[in-house]
Amino acid sequence: MSKTRVYELARELGLDNRDLVTKLAAIGIQVRNHMSAMEPAEIERVKRSLEKEKHEHVVEERIRPTVVRRRVKRTEAESAEPAVAAAAPAAEA
Repeated sequence: MSKTRVYELARELGLDNRDLVTKLAAIGIQVRNHMSAMEPAEIERVKRSLEKEKHEHVVEERIRPTVVRRRVKRTEAESAEPAVAAAAPAAEA
């Protein structure tokens, strides 16, 4: 396989270039900007990391043998943000 640019990987994953560069830095992959080239091994590492991150927030509950309820587990900070954002326009009016 050939090298892939960061912006191409971001488009494939449905992320913004800046967000992907930030996640790459958190994982420990050094890139300068969205035009940096990445090795196939690094790309696989990023995909595994994002997949793991995605599954950590999903809670599965088996209701019946054939029915499974999957919900995203929210933290308190995430659930408080929409309430604050909704209160701000009401205060302005």
